[in-house]
Amino acid sequence: MSRQPTPRLPWRELRKRTQPRRGLALREAALYVGINVRKFARAVTRHEAPQPKVILGQTVWDIADLDDYIEQQPKRGDQPKKRPGLIAPRI
Repeated sequence: MSRQPTPRLPWRELRKRTQPRRGLALREAALYVGINVRKFARAVTRHEAPQPKVILGQTVWDIADLDDYIEQQPKRGDQPKKRPGLIAPRI
């Protein structure tokens, strides 16, 4: 039985698949948090989500900041955090 050689991947694709990274682009950060890209971008603009860092002109979100953000979110059934600037509804 002869073995088929493993197809070679371009180095960029190989690096993407194997290189651990701490900084994520916008789409990757939204995917990491588990929400829609637009919703994540809106939360960043409103300062509700972690702010990105700029490294050598590249905008990236730190995974540690994203982890902290997720940990701070209330669980279903818990009291949601009050958002500043919103008026409470009248009952």
